[in-house]
Amino acid sequence: MDWRTLQSDRDLPAFVDAAVELHRPLFERLSSAERPFFNDYWLRRFNEARAYLHANGSEAMALVTVPRSPDLHPFRWGIRTMAYREEIRGAIVLPDDVGLERAFTLPSPTGTVSAAPIIAGTTHEPVQLSYVRSLAGIDPVSPHETAPLEFRTARTGDLEPILHLLERAYADFDDVDPELFPQREEVRQIIEHGAGWCFVAAAPDDSAQLIAMASYVLHPLQLVGVPVILVADLAVDPDQRRRGLARNLQRFAYACMRGAGYRWVYGNIDPGNLASRGQAEAVGREVWFQAVRFRKEGTEE
Repeated sequence: MDWRTLQSDRDLPAFVDAAVELHRPLFERLSSAERPFFNDYWLRRFNEARAYLHANGSEAMALVTVPRSPDLHPFRWGIRTMAYREEIRGAIVLPDDVGLERAFTLPSPTGTVSAAPIIAGTTHEPVQLSYVRSLAGIDPVSPHETAPLEFRTARTGDLEPILHLLERAYADFDDVDPELFPQREEVRQIIEHGAGWCFVAAAPDDSAQLIAMASYVLHPLQLVGVPVILVADLAVDPDQRRRGLARNLQRFAYACMRGAGYRWVYGNIDPGNLASRGQAEAVGREVWFQAVRFRKEGTEE
């Protein structure tokens, strides 16, 4: 399988055109005002990654990018990408220097996750599903849906109650003493330095008693590049689950962020986390792309 590498600015037109064509279903979901972000995203990516293009004459068949630096965050920045035409699915042979040791982000515009082979001689499994939705048309949560709880933006004094809530929520899912340094630091940056948005649901008789929280940061949407609100954390007190709190708090947050001028929201979810996937689908998010990990046939993890 012949691959062309991106070596100079003379190669850029073919690679940029390939990015548009091989991500066409996602590209066409963008408004005309947002499409320049797509172009900028791929120009930046081609500066920061090794890029490989397989073409049949003038028709792009597959495009692969591999960051030049090691991954700094597994599913936000620096991940490898792959896009291809369905007619070569199962027949793709990657360049020798690409390797399979890292996950790849692939567009999934239909929302389906097929188990059919992608790369010749390999199997694959999804490791993240990225659920996306437009903030247009969000129905704001009504007071009778939130009563008697108070839904509001987090305040400085909420930091410690939020951290305690995260500890209770994560301990219930993972272990009795979860290590939450990344989550703690992200929430601290959001609340103390305005590095994002955090919303909470508080008990009616004690505003410091937090029942649920949702935090968000600004991020370029993978493969597309438009500014997007990324779900950083979503937690509900274990004793308060199955009351619709996560759904209503997200609707409240979406309406607030739409009012601030943002259009898109997304979050990465483990395919096996059916509860989180159900929550995402309940507020209208759908799979736009997925991260998959490959392994050679006959090998195990």
